[in-house]
Amino acid sequence: MEIIEYTNEYTEEIKDMLVGLQNHIAKIDDFKLNIMTNEYREEYFKFAYKMNIESGGKFFIAKENDEVLGFIACSITEYEDIAKVSYKCPKKGVITELFVKETARRKGVANALILKAEEYLKSINCEFVELDVFANNKNAYKLYKRNNFNERVISMLKKLK
Repeated sequence: MEIIEYTNEYTEEIKDMLVGLQNHIAKIDDFKLNIMTNEYREEYFKFAYKMNIESGGKFFIAKENDEVLGFIACSITEYEDIAKVSYKCPKKGVITELFVKETARRKGVANALILKAEEYLKSINCEFVELDVFANNKNAYKLYKRNNFNERVISMLKKLK
């Protein structure tokens, strides 16, 4: 397996994997707030590209024998000036997307992608990397814990009647 940096030739496969990730999140979302729309594939790719690549982040792709197995997206946090009055504002990377095709799961692909993203973020002097994970996504949560991620903020939601 090799981890490579995104190039335009992988755009359609990235879009497919973003759809796969959104479908998974929509399925496990107890509140049913995450949905799949007809516009998602194209519009979310544009958003993810801008948020990650145009901010100094990267997409990395795991592939083996010309088959794409998964991808990770990372961006660089940009702070508002007001943040400096209450926060140290370290240079921080954010893993915004991580998806591994079902047939490639539990084979070290996600770990390799995380490691590659971390190497890149360290190379540009990020002090931290953060990510969000759905509370119901137990497998992803365990993956991140095994990769030494720790809880810092817990977001909670309550439906009002």
